[in-house]
Amino acid sequence: MSDECENMALPRILVVDNNKARIQQLEAVFQFMGYAVQAVGTADYASCFSETDQLCGVFVGDGIEKQATVVSDIVERANKIPVVLLINKGTALQVSTAITNSVFQVLEWPTTHPVLKPILDKFSASGGHTVFTVREGGDRRAPTAQRLK
Repeated sequence: MSDECENMALPRILVVDNNKARIQQLEAVFQFMGYAVQAVGTADYASCFSETDQLCGVFVGDGIEKQATVVSDIVERANKIPVVLLINKGTALQVSTAITNSVFQVLEWPTTHPVLKPILDKFSASGGHTVFTVREGGDRRAPTAQRLK
């Protein structure tokens, strides 16, 4: 194997969540899909943004204390790295418009591979450094028809 292949790092996904069961499920799915996963609680996420070379996306779980403040801080620290907010099914109406407008996408959890894969494909399309713009207004939750495919 060439040195180049040995030194290639997997694209990294940061999971910020206090829900241990969801973290375990996400780690298993992302690792299966070929991503390195770094999972931290909301008390420890700040230090994870010092090395963003291989960071291609951030997933933030809902139900955290001071959610709006934490999500806004993560979006700011991510600096053009897409941030996806994971919400539990049925809580969509409880997510504030300010949070919804600040993240790349709001995704109901649990989700399916056909819904998750296109999001991850967008992350890695150009080696994890695609410049994403947050869409203004509108509802960025995955449409029901798309989730049911």
